[in-house]
Amino acid sequence: MTRPALQPSGDDPAASPAAEHAGRAAVVWRPVVAEREQNSATEWLRKFSAQNLTLTDASGLDVMESRGIKTCWSTDFHLGLTGVTLVIHAR
Repeated sequence: MTRPALQPSGDDPAASPAAEHAGRAAVVWRPVVAEREQNSATEWLRKFSAQNLTLTDASGLDVMESRGIKTCWSTDFHLGLTGVTLVIHAR
């Protein structure tokens, strides 16, 4: 199950921004991803701006670099841009 980009910080996990307009109590929404990860992913997007990277690709590059991952199980060539070996190409 994927997590939404934003989650409510109140007690009602079913609350949504639309609920505010329906007259229900306002819920403060906060990002699931920390600011450091967002900033780092943005830097990867800038570094590889000639590539058609998604924010998810850039986040993956950040995770692999920050954790020292040298091999990735992926068919997405973007995840090999930093020199990480993709398992599909490993021999």
